[in-house]
Amino acid sequence: EKVIQQVIANGNIPMSGGLSGENVVVKELCEDSLKKYLVFLNPYHMIDMLLEWLQTVQDELRITFSNAVLIKVIMHTAFAFERVIKQNPIAFPEEEEMNDQLEKILHITEK
Repeated sequence: EKVIQQVIANGNIPMSGGLSGENVVVKELCEDSLKKYLVFLNPYHMIDMLLEWLQTVQDELRITFSNAVLIKVIMHTAFAFERVIKQNPIAFPEEEEMNDQLEKILHITEK
């Protein structure tokens, strides 16, 4: 809890060291927010699953996301799952332009 208070007080989210170890800052910040807003999903299980998924995505893309990006992706994805359960998903516009890089990222993300 001290870490969360320091992050909020400073307005800084430390850079990620990757997800090879336990990323306490990301996990605690996401848990704190998700347990307030998720109705149907267990935030503790969601975060563990999403952190594992993000590690796979990072490994496949050979990049390391910052903690800020990890938090945004976890929050967005958890809320997207919640919307699907409520049968209120947001549709991706088909006219949205898809380039080769986005196509590769989409394939890795779906996998």
